[in-house]
Amino acid sequence: MIVSKVCAGILIGLCLLTIIVTPVAATPQENTGKGKEQMISEGLKSDLWNIHKNYRMQFFQLRVERANAINQTLAEHGCDVGSLETAVQQIEDHEDSLRQALKDKDRRELREINQELVQLWREFRKGVRESVRTCRGVTE
Repeated sequence: MIVSKVCAGILIGLCLLTIIVTPVAATPQENTGKGKEQMISEGLKSDLWNIHKNYRMQFFQLRVERANAINQTLAEHGCDVGSLETAVQQIEDHEDSLRQALKDKDRRELREINQELVQLWREFRKGVRESVRTCRGVTE
């Protein structure tokens, strides 16, 4: 008796699963992969890219402002910021090429610029740590 109820429960479960899965499996496959790209209008793609472009430039400028504020604060406390100012200038030098790559929607160029910026920001953060240690008289 218990075995027949368990078997009936399993059978009902499989039937329900089939009912749920079949419509998903039967949907046309044209909505996957490259088909999705073709479904997006050019206007929408352009608007989304403009949002990305504006955000990316604002984020870049915000980070530069923050770096300059850090340099100013360290300088006010008597820390040496010469190398940090040079690092920020090197980062700022990438602004025009970043803006142009975003305007041209040049993903390869953006990838290269981003890789360079990641390295420059890493060096800046390292320089900040070194400046703070030196300023406090801490050495490693």
